[in-house]
Amino acid sequence: MNESVSNRLPAVVRSKPADRLEQLAQAALGVFTQKGYRQARMSDVARAMGVSQGLLYTYVESKEALFHHVIERIVGADEAVPAELPVRAPPAEETAALVESTLRRGLAVPALDAALERTAGPGGRPNGTTAGPGGRPNGTAPVDDPRFELEAIIRQHYQGLARWRHLLAVVERLALDIPEVRERFYAQGRRPFVARLAAYIERGIAGGAFRPVPDPAVAARLVVETVAWFAYHRHDDLDSATIDDSVAEQTVVDLLTRALVADA
Repeated sequence: MNESVSNRLPAVVRSKPADRLEQLAQAALGVFTQKGYRQARMSDVARAMGVSQGLLYTYVESKEALFHHVIERIVGADEAVPAELPVRAPPAEETAALVESTLRRGLAVPALDAALERTAGPGGRPNGTTAGPGGRPNGTAPVDDPRFELEAIIRQHYQGLARWRHLLAVVERLALDIPEVRERFYAQGRRPFVARLAAYIERGIAGGAFRPVPDPAVAARLVVETVAWFAYHRHDDLDSATIDDSVAEQTVVDLLTRALVADA
């Protein structure tokens, strides 16, 4: 094993720093996604790269620095070779803030925000029970094309997940180990989004735009999980990974929209 690694070292030394940093980021991404941050070891990354562990420390000073480097590469915040090697570890709060701000912007669904604002009752509060103008319940203001609006919501959510699937894979794995990450990602991020989508579906049903379903919250979960699987989880499936990305997106949008929008 030692001889095999030694045989590779000359090629490693001749590699450009930019190439080696990219290879390092890719190997570390796989390790962090599979094992999580706490259980990942620098030796695991070295093994994935096929190099000696000591070589890694010529590029990053620690596992903390490596993790931040991986996140920066995912979000495109640091494409250039650092002026000084090895890469230093920033405060942990900086890494957390980078992840949170990226997901907050990247997973935003402005079409859902606009739809909820449109369907809000007096004072901005949703209300699907009090009769409004023309006998239509407050909180269910009509939209010219409910199919178009729902398509926009699903498509924006799909495209956000597809773009940031590598970052999401890391965060979801971290959430299993770190309570703070779990709280931010699920309790403060994903669950409120599902609740907002459920409220939108419920108001659409009340307004006659959507067909009745047994439970709007479960319907919202179905939408979210279907989008999540096709947008990025399918890439881990040998068969489904071969589906063309644009075909997958359009199929999901088409079928989910047809499932919810009421017949004209």
